[in-house]
Amino acid sequence: MSERFLPETEQQALELVRWAVAGNKTIAIQGENTKQGFGLLAETDCMVSMRNLAGIVEYHPEELVMQALPGTPVEEIKQELNKHDQRLEFEPLNLGRMYQTGGEGTIGGVFSGNLAGPRRFKAGSARDHILGIKAINGRGETCKSGGKVIKNVSGYDMSKLIAGSWGTLSVITEVTFKVLPAPAASATLAVQGLSTEQGLKLLATVLSTPCETSGLAYLPAPALAAIEPGEEPVPQDTGSPPGKGDSGGSQGERDGKLLFPDESMTLIRLEGTELSVNERIQTLRKLLPGDRKNSILNQADTTLLWSKIRDVAPLHDVHRTPAILKISTPPTAVPGLTRFLDQSGGCTWYLDAAGSWLWVGVCQAATADKLNSIKREVSISGGNATLYRAPDAVKKNTGIYSFPDSSIKNLNEKIKNSFDPGNIFNPDRLYSL
Repeated sequence: MSERFLPETEQQALELVRWAVAGNKTIAIQGENTKQGFGLLAETDCMVSMRNLAGIVEYHPEELVMQALPGTPVEEIKQELNKHDQRLEFEPLNLGRMYQTGGEGTIGGVFSGNLAGPRRFKAGSARDHILGIKAINGRGETCKSGGKVIKNVSGYDMSKLIAGSWGTLSVITEVTFKVLPAPAASATLAVQGLSTEQGLKLLATVLSTPCETSGLAYLPAPALAAIEPGEEPVPQDTGSPPGKGDSGGSQGERDGKLLFPDESMTLIRLEGTELSVNERIQTLRKLLPGDRKNSILNQADTTLLWSKIRDVAPLHDVHRTPAILKISTPPTAVPGLTRFLDQSGGCTWYLDAAGSWLWVGVCQAATADKLNSIKREVSISGGNATLYRAPDAVKKNTGIYSFPDSSIKNLNEKIKNSFDPGNIFNPDRLYSL
């Protein structure tokens, strides 16, 4: 069994890394262990949990800047931001349900995984919000990049490399990031029954208008049906979305169990002032197909629905879809990919981030062969795929990432060797060296 360490200071973490380097020991880096399902499992000599190196160091609401230690729970960050009507604009993905570990994890884990949600196409990913970072590399050296102000771009590249490295390059000991004001109101315009091509065409049309949106998704009927039972959003056929604190809808509607329709839903989220949201909805409604039903989800239901989309709720059932792929691809390639998935069978999928993300769940009966065939199709289309969940044997067979050619993998290996020449941090988690 690996030794377990819980450093409480940056100096303690530094000493642990230097001890590991001197003894040629490998380290598994963790926070609250909510993302343990990502990547390949590897035996290491010791485990370093950063959960005790926690706390908000500085927060300046007027400057839209927060500085925190890596073990700070995301929930604590959100609670502090809520006090000042601010938020993490990149909408970090919560993997707790996908991996059945519960909790939202730590802020260090969010940036280490470069986790972002449906607002990605508008706000960027987690790495785009990093202002500064402190870390310890695989040589036992402390590194610092960036600073505490939004205009500071020194050390830009190091921060961007560490974000998304899943703890394979460095141990993060502090991160500074920008935050933004939360909107006063939000609502979702939902259109039923569009085909994949029609849904994508509508999303592209919406993107081309001056009506700013913060969420664009397409969920076919099977994806909607796969969302676990619970409190579901209640569409309100009204032109006036409520503001903060207004749950909307009658008590009878709230008490009733509303199921999603037995057809697709194309979803358009709008945020801002109540007046602005309402005006944009009325403008966009004029662009909708006249033969399709559309409705408005109020603020409470918008928050609920998009949290399900963000956290990949249609694919949570590990018995139904034990393997989950996230495909990043040009929207023009999506119709061909979804036709391939539907024709080959055994898949549940939906579109997020304005059609540039395709989340795919693969059933047990077709896991390894199907994943490899999907990755081949994705490469042909000019996209890339990341395996977020699968049995360990399947992960070893297919790999975590789809590299379009060896040059990309070689570049990743060179970066890894630059930061961690001894391969002591989370060895082989992303790929074997």
